[in-house]
Amino acid sequence: MNRNEFERLYVHNNHFGLTRSQTEVANRMRTDWDSFDRLCNSSDLAKTISIENAIEDVSQFFFLLKYAYSGYEYYSVRYDFEQLKSKLVNQLSSKFDASILCLNLCKILHQTLSPILMDGHVAVLYADFEGAFLQPYNPYVTDVIIEKESDHYIVIESNNLRMNKTTLQSSDIHGDLFPTLVPGCQNECYLIGRYTLKDPGYIEISGYRCKTHLLRCCHSDSHSSNLYQLNEESTHAIFTNTSYQFYEEIEKHERNFLHIGALCARKDFTIWDLSNNHGGNSRYPEAFLRGLNGYVQCEMDTAILHSPVVGNSDTDKYYEFQKAPVLDHTRSTYDGTLYIVMNKQTGSSAENAISFSQSCKNTITIGSPSAGVGLFGEVRPYRLINSGIFVLLPYKLFYENDFEIGKGKFPDYWIDNENPAEYILKCLEQ
Repeated sequence: MNRNEFERLYVHNNHFGLTRSQTEVANRMRTDWDSFDRLCNSSDLAKTISIENAIEDVSQFFFLLKYAYSGYEYYSVRYDFEQLKSKLVNQLSSKFDASILCLNLCKILHQTLSPILMDGHVAVLYADFEGAFLQPYNPYVTDVIIEKESDHYIVIESNNLRMNKTTLQSSDIHGDLFPTLVPGCQNECYLIGRYTLKDPGYIEISGYRCKTHLLRCCHSDSHSSNLYQLNEESTHAIFTNTSYQFYEEIEKHERNFLHIGALCARKDFTIWDLSNNHGGNSRYPEAFLRGLNGYVQCEMDTAILHSPVVGNSDTDKYYEFQKAPVLDHTRSTYDGTLYIVMNKQTGSSAENAISFSQSCKNTITIGSPSAGVGLFGEVRPYRLINSGIFVLLPYKLFYENDFEIGKGKFPDYWIDNENPAEYILKCLEQ
């Protein structure tokens, strides 16, 4: 989403009034997280409903998208939701006689919307079925690493011995260049690959067909079971955060993050490992950065959906726009370097943590692109009246320039290693 589109759809938006009957329906569908946890896998869920009731639930589902989902404006200029609803209604009327399994209805909703919605915060759930809507891009690279020398490149690593030390021109490389780090090398170095939905299989480099593989740090699982852990050395610290999804004793954990940040502030550099962190409560990374840097700010504008369906407006749907202050690095107190480790499992509030980290004067990100689920956030649960299908929808938009769903934030350096934190230490030692 670019700036013009954001301002047109969310900043200069109109108010839309809901009727009393629409508001009454909204009140029946809105639920809370306690009810969600209690009922999501309950044996009391309806097993089948009539086709008439299923069609009514389909209408309710699209009503929720329009009045409870902050991504509706973004997607509605790309797809015709009314046409999709009609297609679903016709499908139900023609393929089913009198009734339908609620599980099948949930799967049909998911299958219909999956090619359209690319949002990891949106989901439809029934019993043990969870239909999420994220189609993530992934980085696929070859085993070739090149070093830049004036107007050409030199192959410095390759499993194909015939390619080593080969001189390449830009025209010889039929792939994208991803900046990387090589221990002991001071020049610019690059991986060669593609960032795409599907593995290309190979990339042609100077006449050689070089096989591609998923960047090794993308789905690494080298962490302990601890939610957060600090390892200190004399010159540096490694702070690993595997999740922010813990909601008990929030103030206690917040104080711990603040204290750990203060400990890291004494170090020459800090490695903040956010790989495999799917997000949760943003208060934790903010507390860590306050302790580390004395100042936390993010250049991220916010649009908040107000609606009777969300429950924060009596009659109208509209967006409240909050402009983010400009970063002021004169308020930053940490003079060391903060290295952020990220991968394709780094999502939601962990992506926000990457944005918050720019409050520091010296921040370097390494690993792979993030998950790309940080655009629409703050999820609330709803429940379709007849089937009991749960629908999860975010009601806020967090805008950063050209952030794309599924693509995420790009690192400064792409690392083809299963443990980027150890790899960056190796690079810093040489």
